[in-house]
Amino acid sequence: MDKGAALTGLLAERDARSVMFCGDDLGDLPAFAAVRALRAAGTPGLSVCSASPESALPQKEADLVVDGPDGVAALLTAIADRITR
Repeated sequence: MDKGAALTGLLAERDARSVMFCGDDLGDLPAFAAVRALRAAGTPGLSVCSASPESALPQKEADLVVDGPDGVAALLTAIADRITR
């Protein structure tokens, strides 16, 4: 089991209509690949790299790069703000 399989299974279990996955390490690459595969199959999806000096995740693998955990929090806050309008 890897994060890609877990993410795909969770989305199927929840009958999700879209997905966003945030990661910062090489172990997140399978989940990023799962987001790409889901998107190719018609499920809207976004992969986000939480970049930091400690991050080993290649930024080119992500659809969006933010500045570490604070960047992820800011992104989620911005999304929540847009939803509540």
